[in-house]
Amino acid sequence: MRTSFLRLAGISAFVFFTLSSRAQKPLGLLEFIKSQPEIRVAQWAEANQPQDFILFLRQPVNHQNPEKGYFEQRIYLHHVHDSLPVVMVTEGYSAEGSYLTEPAEILHCNQLIVEHRYFGESVPDSMDWSQLTTANAAADHHHIYEVFSKFYKEKWISTGISKGGQTSIFYKYYYPNDMHISIPYVAPLNLEQEDVRINWFLRHVGTPDDNARILNYQRLMLRNFDLIFPLFQDIAKTNQKKFAINDTAAYEFMVLELPFSFYQWGFLESIALPQQMLSPVEMMKPMFDLSLATFYYEDMVNSFMPFMVQAYRELGYYNYDTDSLGTDLRKLKNTSNIAFVPNDLRFPYDAQIMKKVYDFIHNHGDRMIFIYGENDPWSSTSVNPDFRTDAIKLVLPGGSHTARLGSFSQEKQAFIIEKIKYWLSHE
Repeated sequence: MRTSFLRLAGISAFVFFTLSSRAQKPLGLLEFIKSQPEIRVAQWAEANQPQDFILFLRQPVNHQNPEKGYFEQRIYLHHVHDSLPVVMVTEGYSAEGSYLTEPAEILHCNQLIVEHRYFGESVPDSMDWSQLTTANAAADHHHIYEVFSKFYKEKWISTGISKGGQTSIFYKYYYPNDMHISIPYVAPLNLEQEDVRINWFLRHVGTPDDNARILNYQRLMLRNFDLIFPLFQDIAKTNQKKFAINDTAAYEFMVLELPFSFYQWGFLESIALPQQMLSPVEMMKPMFDLSLATFYYEDMVNSFMPFMVQAYRELGYYNYDTDSLGTDLRKLKNTSNIAFVPNDLRFPYDAQIMKKVYDFIHNHGDRMIFIYGENDPWSSTSVNPDFRTDAIKLVLPGGSHTARLGSFSQEKQAFIIEKIKYWLSHE
């Protein structure tokens, strides 16, 4: 499917330039970068990748009050030509390397991958968590646009996956005129601190047989705690890992998380879930397959802490349905994931910001393409554009959190590519 997508993109996309012109050294870009005091170059173009750069851009920690200090935001720039559009990838987490997104492949154009503030190397010297807001993050992207649009004067497109897709949506809300097109992938828009629509979705997404097998496996994991838990502990000790919370609570969170991860990633068959007590190693295998057995280690949780802070402050998250499992839990009385957020990072939840974003996107979210997987739990809180906006939503039948444009039929890919071409050339 990927091959057909790229072939189709090559046929339908704009032919802006020749291969020889793409390979030329971008002297104009280098001169521009050197002229910008806010930009620091971490890596110039390499011989085998003459168009790729790693840059850092100076950003205020608080865009409304620069006296709060500054930090450097990591950017991966893929340069093709200044006469072409730019795709800005609004990462939701850290950005550990460069890659080409589907929109950049379709258009054979420039691309900026932007690491999200407070992740990876894009952190201030002194972590002022109060400044980790959607407004400040969107202002980061607006500042990047202001700087680089002085060189790249053609139209801009934003895109992102999962939390990066959310970030693209928020950028559209705060700065609706920066990006000409926005393409969020598998991006939820939650309306509560723990959105109950996700629990309802998980009760109905699978077949009765699948859901019965999931529940039975969870019960086996909880009711055979004394047999399986020592292995759970031994694995952590062998890897010299410390749990972020009480180890019994971590084990129970792992079991409760299973249905969400099972449907989110979609690669595990319910037949792979043990339906009777086997050896501890065999019982734990699905948890390793879904990366849940190691998810609750302190270093792992800390790496996701900026997300958790954002989730319980503005973005929203989910809780667990324990109607059928509550009596089997030994440690957990409150199954909220806020347990992983330290008390001093639990900011008051803003119940209005996501509702404002929701209303704006559904009334003014023009030239947006939303892509979801049908079985992905995050699709339960998806954006649903209607006649009020010139926007498109694609839902991949049976799809998961890995749904991409290239996952769809050639006909739908062609339709989306033509729509992107139309928006770029007519509006």
